[in-house]
Amino acid sequence: MSQYNYLKLPTDDSIRLVRVHESSIDTARIECSITIRKISDVGPEYTAVSYTWGQKFPRLPVFFPEQLSSKLDITLNCYSILQRLRQQKRFDWLWIDSISINQEDVTERSAQVRIMDRIYSSASEVLADLGEETQGSRLLFEHLAKTEQSKELQTLERATRNEEELCECCRYNELPLEPRHVEQLHELLLRPWFQRIWVIQEAVMGKRHNSVKFWCGSNTTSYEVLSACVYGFESYRVTKSTAPYIFDGDIDWAGHPIMMFWRHLINTRDNVSSDPRDRVYALLSLAKNGSSSLELKVDYAKSVEEVFVEAALLLLSHIGLRLLGAARHSHKLDMSSWIPDWSQSLPINSTGLLFWNQLGCTAADSLSPRYAVLKVRGAILSEICTLGKTFNFTGLEHARGDLARMLKYLGAPQISSRYQMDTEYIPEPIGRCESVSNLYC
Repeated sequence: MSQYNYLKLPTDDSIRLVRVHESSIDTARIECSITIRKISDVGPEYTAVSYTWGQKFPRLPVFFPEQLSSKLDITLNCYSILQRLRQQKRFDWLWIDSISINQEDVTERSAQVRIMDRIYSSASEVLADLGEETQGSRLLFEHLAKTEQSKELQTLERATRNEEELCECCRYNELPLEPRHVEQLHELLLRPWFQRIWVIQEAVMGKRHNSVKFWCGSNTTSYEVLSACVYGFESYRVTKSTAPYIFDGDIDWAGHPIMMFWRHLINTRDNVSSDPRDRVYALLSLAKNGSSSLELKVDYAKSVEEVFVEAALLLLSHIGLRLLGAARHSHKLDMSSWIPDWSQSLPINSTGLLFWNQLGCTAADSLSPRYAVLKVRGAILSEICTLGKTFNFTGLEHARGDLARMLKYLGAPQISSRYQMDTEYIPEPIGRCESVSNLYC
């Protein structure tokens, strides 16, 4: 049987929509239809699916009877989504990237990623698939459904009494979270979907323009209710882990596109992507502010190094040497050492980094932009008067001793006994410095 033959998309804003065929047998092969439409056209309405690809192999076939029974091999995660949609008799038109985009055509893939924000913002609904349900997730989603119903009833009652509508910060006090719900919420937030970098754009664009539904097995809940649940329906986080970035209250912060881009790069350092270039490309649309956008263009013909260098040179003129706060050594990419490697998931302390440039600096080309030499202007603030031994915090116990040695070296007061510092191996100071500030110059 032949592979599905993709027809060329006729315009820059053309997309492919997929619809699953009905079947009375759950185990029957999955058959689909594909149509092409322009985003700018009216109808048909479609649902944009947000999901994780998972493992590339093994792959399962879906069939297209309208094209002489051709087939397309897709990942297990994508196959599971289509299967569950058919079981739940949801036969909407879908935009789902692994089928809607010809993944073998680099030019088309680049063009489709450039309009990804329009694809998700134009959808009638964004369906965020979290995977198969478990007993715990079922209990959590049942509680979320009751919570959502409670808010709807309150809204209806207020409308009946001609009262003002509930604000978005409705506290849902009638249905507080129980410990078992918090435990299941913690487990839910550990699912791969919340770690994927592309879902940030997909969820934010959906939230801005239509509705986002989280889908787990056969259960759904809205973005608003799950987001409120993460913060215990109050104003504080209830889970042990950090809340996913998509629930960050400042994610829709509007400012200068380059500063928005920088903020998103810093705050998504823990997110993952199978293609390192997507650590940059997945955030470009989030950095748009009205008609203003970044001067970076999605192009999968470029190497990882070329993409990271372009991003660094764009950021450098606005944030200056703060860019170095994102550089971690040593990276193994074929580019200058001062250029951040965004494929690394090392944490970044953003304190002081999210501001404008205050010191002048330029990146002068040497052999090529990839090996650009960073030139900076500086000023001498002080001089080091004494050098002591290096403090190596290689472990908790060792760190306690080294910290105590450093404080004693600086002539600090007696350490409180509650820190229980082990000072047995602390040597005598090997020198004095004129002030604490000089030590850090």
